[in-house]
Amino acid sequence: TSEDGETESSTSVTVQVNQLPALQVDKVGSSSKDVEAGKRVYYSFEVTNKGNAVDTFNLAVDTSSLPEGWDASLDQDKISNLGVDDNITLTDVLVVKAPEDAAADVEVSIIVTISSDYNASINSTYTSRTTVLQNYEPKLAIVVSDTMSAKPEEQVNFTIKITNDGNGEDDVSLSLIGGNSSWGQLGDSAFTLQAGTNDTTTLRVTPPKDTEAKNGYILIVRATSEDGSTTNSRNTFINVEQIFEVSVQVSGDSSKKGDPGDELTYSIIVKNKLSLIHISEPTRLGM
Repeated sequence: TSEDGETESSTSVTVQVNQLPALQVDKVGSSSKDVEAGKRVYYSFEVTNKGNAVDTFNLAVDTSSLPEGWDASLDQDKISNLGVDDNITLTDVLVVKAPEDAAADVEVSIIVTISSDYNASINSTYTSRTTVLQNYEPKLAIVVSDTMSAKPEEQVNFTIKITNDGNGEDDVSLSLIGGNSSWGQLGDSAFTLQAGTNDTTTLRVTPPKDTEAKNGYILIVRATSEDGSTTNSRNTFINVEQIFEVSVQVSGDSSKKGDPGDELTYSIIVKNKLSLIHISEPTRLGM
C-alpha cells in the first residue's frame, strides 16, 4: 500500500510443509519373560505416530541372530494410517517359541523393527528377552531285576540307575520310604547330574530276623530334584524265603531204668522255629 493510502499491490506465496515421519515404541507389560522348553511366550508393545502426518508403519522380526530351533513371528506386520499423535497397542503381537530341547537358563533376545512406510530409514525397535526355565525330571530304573529273594538276615543287592531327563544340571537325592524302609541301605544317595546323564548306586536289603515267609514285600526308592518338589519313585520287591529249622529233644529225664516188659514214658519236644510240639510216648522194653 502506497503512502497515498490508495495504491495497492499484492502477491501470493506458496509454502510446502514436508512430511517428517517419526514414531515412538513403548513396551506393554514386561519385555523379559520365562518360557518352558517347547512352549510359547507372548509380548506386547505400543506404537505412537510422532510425525506430522498420517503414516503407515511396517513391522519385521530380526531373525539374523535367532538361535537354531527357536521361532519368532508377528501376528501383525503392518499398522495402517495411524494419525498424528495417535497410538495403537499391539497385544501379544510377538510370539516366541523355544525348542523342545532348549537348555535351562538360556536367554534369547528378539528384536522387532518398526519403520515408517513413508521413509523406511525412520524406525524404532522393540527388544524382548526370553529365558528358558529349568525342567526337573529325575528318573529311576532298576537294573536287571526289581525282584529278589532272601532269607531273614540275608542280604541281597539291587542296582539303581538314576537319570536326569531334565534340561539342566540337577542335584538329585535318593531316599527309602514305606513301611519296610528300615530293611534297606543305599550306597551313594546324592548325585549332581548334567542334563541327559546318569549314574548308579547299590541298594542293600536285609529282611529282619523272624520275618514271615512271604512274597512281594515292597521297598520304595524315591529320587528328589533340587527344587524339593519334583520326585520319581520305583518299587523293589523282596520275596522272603521260608527257613526250615526242626529240632528234637527229650524233655526231662532221658535215662530211665526198667525190667524187661516194663513200659517207660518219655516226653519229646519237637521245635519248628518258634512252634513247640510236646509228645509223650510210652516205650516198652523188650526181653
